[in-house]
Amino acid sequence: MRESESGGEGPVPGTEQWRFEAGDGISSSPTVVDGTVYVVSGENLYAVEKGSGDGQWRFETEDTVRCPPTVVGGTVYVGSDDDCLYAVDARSGSEQWRFDTEVSVAYPVAVADGTVYVGNSGGYLYAVDTSSGSEQWCFDTWSWISSAPVVADGTVYIGNNGGYLFAVDTSSGSEQWRFDTGHRVKASLTVVDGMAYVGSKDGHLYAVDARSGSEQWRVDIGGSVYAPPVVADGTAYVGSTDGGLYAVDARSGSEQWRFETEAPIHASPTEADGTVYVGSDDGRLYAVDTNGGSEQWRFDTGAAVHSSPTVGDGTVYVGSDDGHLYAVNTAGSDTTTLTGFLSGLWD
Repeated sequence: MRESESGGEGPVPGTEQWRFEAGDGISSSPTVVDGTVYVVSGENLYAVEKGSGDGQWRFETEDTVRCPPTVVGGTVYVGSDDDCLYAVDARSGSEQWRFDTEVSVAYPVAVADGTVYVGNSGGYLYAVDTSSGSEQWCFDTWSWISSAPVVADGTVYIGNNGGYLFAVDTSSGSEQWRFDTGHRVKASLTVVDGMAYVGSKDGHLYAVDARSGSEQWRVDIGGSVYAPPVVADGTAYVGSTDGGLYAVDARSGSEQWRFETEAPIHASPTEADGTVYVGSDDGRLYAVDTNGGSEQWRFDTGAAVHSSPTVGDGTVYVGSDDGHLYAVNTAGSDTTTLTGFLSGLWD
């Protein structure tokens, strides 16, 4: 056991526990459930033992998987460029069913009340029964869906490349409202306390009333926003292609601080126990203090980090374009935080 910087026995924050070699680059967020880390790379979905980094099983699709896995009720849901949504048994890695989405799925799905919601690059949002894989309804956004759906209070929210954020009724699939950002919504949104927070390629972070779709505020982030903000304790944390991690007051939209990395940020940050974790195209994972934005430590993977970190039990899990999944020591967090994930592709 190495000594910590404070002189006591314990893991040193920012040091590697293990790495798992996936072969291809890992650009999406890992998901940690019941002692297993689920991650995608190339055409494969992997299950990795959380403590050791040993592979448990591998599920192979027929084309590249860009969609971070969503794990609910013992099933892993993941989309692929082979135009399918897969439901895979979380223990065995065996296929339960597949749903034909007609075109590729590159973004995470949402699961709520027996329904999985998935958007495709053709602009369609599907509601699919989790038991059978049968379609319940389909909503046409008329432009490529380049963000993940989010479900809250009977509404599913989704953005598209046409620049719109849609609110859709979960029961009927009917539109409740739409909000125009004026440019592509490549980032998924975050819904907290009746407010929807969403970034746009126009360089702004927006706060929109989740019930009415009316704008509450917007703030200039300096570059395009490709991943959703994380909102914690009244602050929204969001990364930008200008290389900055921004902390913004969730009520007023005023900037609290910014932390500069050395390259664009394409992934969502994750907050846990007073620390924000974020990856950058400079190949590093950063741990930043929420109080003031000072750097606590950094971990160098050697290649761009397009994966959003996942934090739990004193460990942060993150993928890198070098083809590895890393488990890195934190400052001792015992709270699992799964709020961050990569929004998807960029252009």
